[in-house]
Amino acid sequence: MLSLGKRKDEEKIKDYNDKVAIIIPVKDDESILNSLPYYKNIDYKNYFVVIVDDSDSVEISRKISSECENWECIHIIRPKEERKGRKGAAINYALDKISNLNPKYVVIMDADHRPPRDFLKLGVTLIKEKKVDAVIGYQKHDLGDYGIFGHYYRISQASSIYTLIARHKLNLTPIFTGSVAIFDYKWLKERRFDETSITEDWELSLRGYIKGKFTTYVTDKLYAHCAIPKDIKWFINQQMRWAEGTISDLKKHLISILKDRKISIKYKIGLLYQGLLYSQALVILLSFILYFVFPFPQGLISVILTVLVAIDTISWIGLIIRGAQVEKMKINLQLIIFSFMMIYTMSIFYAYSTLRGLIFHKGRWIVTKRRS
Repeated sequence: MLSLGKRKDEEKIKDYNDKVAIIIPVKDDESILNSLPYYKNIDYKNYFVVIVDDSDSVEISRKISSECENWECIHIIRPKEERKGRKGAAINYALDKISNLNPKYVVIMDADHRPPRDFLKLGVTLIKEKKVDAVIGYQKHDLGDYGIFGHYYRISQASSIYTLIARHKLNLTPIFTGSVAIFDYKWLKERRFDETSITEDWELSLRGYIKGKFTTYVTDKLYAHCAIPKDIKWFINQQMRWAEGTISDLKKHLISILKDRKISIKYKIGLLYQGLLYSQALVILLSFILYFVFPFPQGLISVILTVLVAIDTISWIGLIIRGAQVEKMKINLQLIIFSFMMIYTMSIFYAYSTLRGLIFHKGRWIVTKRRS
């Protein structure tokens, strides 16, 4: 609510010519073959693309090579035998390999992402005019958004960029969301990604704020079209990884956040908010269960629990409505009911993953299969 209102936030696109590297980690994901034409058609003169091909499939690697063989500005690197690690390690490897090409900026994308023609012109304009370390864009999940699950996912992701913009306006440490972002190359290469983390984007943001001010600008105007997870099963796998990794990385850096006097109270609130985001599921489940153990109107406890359940329900439905507005989608009763059911269904998985992240040091990584 505090973030509502119009923003005079977009600079007029200018014709800069700074060199930009686009890094795309790929692991057995054929959607890169559908995405490549969009990178070839970007309206910007001084850029190149680096595909970090970690695929186990020889056939997919062959198709990638065949698709790219006549394009001089694309570089395919296959680091599998030279290094170990997850997505963060793949990006680090690429950051090192391109140092001799001297890019000024670097863009992180995923295999399924399809940027519009003016993506780089807008991205470079914003990062230069705003004078920030990174411009964080919007993953517009409109590829394969059919059915009630597809609509739900697209709208929920739209609400996520809305809350991220709100946190930017309130100076509550908006985070890098894993892709569709342009960084100052020197800044990113110096900090690098944690190669052991399963939420390397969040972990980078944590260290960015802890080890010095991480300046960002968040906008939904810099976006790429992205694909919906294949089905609810893959959605659950994805969300469990996010939940486990988020609390695990917070656990690793919690003392530094609390002790560091250079980190402002606002920054600490923002980092703790993000770190505890998925662990809210424990409160949601507990309040929901206890509500029936202490049925209304038996005293203060049930009043408090009633308020907790009501606030959670209202806020989530409010975000779903806001997400539909952002995406200019119609919302119906069926979608609201489905979204409401997902609150409590996903809370079970979020709670389990939160406990895993608190107990174990190394989480599981499963690449999400998508509809594209």
